[in-house]
Amino acid sequence: MSRLGSRVLLLVPLVLGISLLSVMAAGSYTTFLPIVGHVVEWGPTATPWFTYTPPFTYTPPISPTFTVSIPTLTPPSTVSPSYIRILDNHSSYTSAFAQHIVGEVENLAPYPIKNVFIRADLYNAAGEVVHTSVGPVLLHRVESNKKACFNIPLPREATWDRYELHVVGAVGPTKPYPRLTLYNLQPGISVYGTFQLTGTVRNDEPTSVRTVIVVATLYNLQGNVIDCARTASPVYYPELAPGASWNFTVLSGRPGAVPVRYAVIADGVY
Repeated sequence: MSRLGSRVLLLVPLVLGISLLSVMAAGSYTTFLPIVGHVVEWGPTATPWFTYTPPFTYTPPISPTFTVSIPTLTPPSTVSPSYIRILDNHSSYTSAFAQHIVGEVENLAPYPIKNVFIRADLYNAAGEVVHTSVGPVLLHRVESNKKACFNIPLPREATWDRYELHVVGAVGPTKPYPRLTLYNLQPGISVYGTFQLTGTVRNDEPTSVRTVIVVATLYNLQGNVIDCARTASPVYYPELAPGASWNFTVLSGRPGAVPVRYAVIADGVY
């Protein structure tokens, strides 16, 4: 190669080197930005200025009003004596322990009544009251247009010429008789020589019946009441559950009394 050619070859890399250095030098001072077609900038959404609201006043909810209907229980009131008629078929006798005035009342009220009491005023021959005694109708209640007997005890030593009877107490209305069925009735004479009636009473109510009693009214041939007797003393009064039965005895206290007929009824509290 000629000397000129060598020089040319030497100049080419030299020129290229100078050019590269120029470009590098220029690159070191030049900022290349990317070509951007769409820019999305992300940042928190601006919150509007908060307006202060004072705390609200608490109002409790309105409670609903419940109307409870409670029936008003009207207690039984005193029954006018005019509703209770004392029948004229009463009589008196002396038992082993006392004297007795026995008879019947009839309920003329349009409803059952209870707690009927009769007062006997005893008079001497001069028309003066020498003794007063009160006795009950032996049943718990007397239904409308029904009869029930009473037994007023008197002191055995009391002497008197005549007596008068007055109604002194009764209340109503009350419940009717409970459904108590009587069966196996057997009249007879007791070991004391007095009339007795035995039988069975059954509770046909759907609930229990307390203080069950059986009362017998004894009549003579003229239709007068010769005794009013009931089952034994209150300590023996049973409470019958629904369907339960009880064997009873009614014992008359009148010596030698043999009734021509009798009426018997059962009563109780339910």
